[in-house]
Amino acid sequence: MIVIALVLSAAIYTPPPCKDVAPGGDRRCAIADFRRADRRMKISFQRAVHRLRSCRPLNATRCDDRPGAIRVFSREQQTWTAWRDAHCDVIAFGVEKTSAETMVRMDCRTGLTLTRIKEIEAVGRY
Repeated sequence: MIVIALVLSAAIYTPPPCKDVAPGGDRRCAIADFRRADRRMKISFQRAVHRLRSCRPLNATRCDDRPGAIRVFSREQQTWTAWRDAHCDVIAFGVEKTSAETMVRMDCRTGLTLTRIKEIEAVGRY
């Protein structure tokens, strides 16, 4: 089951070529790719919150309860991040205690984060 999940997650995200050819380079590249994606997601999230806050016209039905929408959206993001990390821990469990463990975990998180960015970018756009 874990092997199937590993194969499925690998099919979703293909990391860019790594230019770090030193030992451990793939792991370092995977970590850097994830950090970039995570930063992009945080920026996208803040922009989405801004779109929700600045909903116009303020008296429109679609702008009702903006504070509630922001609260629910923030809670969803926290829950999603926890799910992503736990899910990728399960995926990486298949290669636990090998040199590939960190790379598999980070590539999983990067792929899911890039997909999440697309979802976040749709928030607050009508």
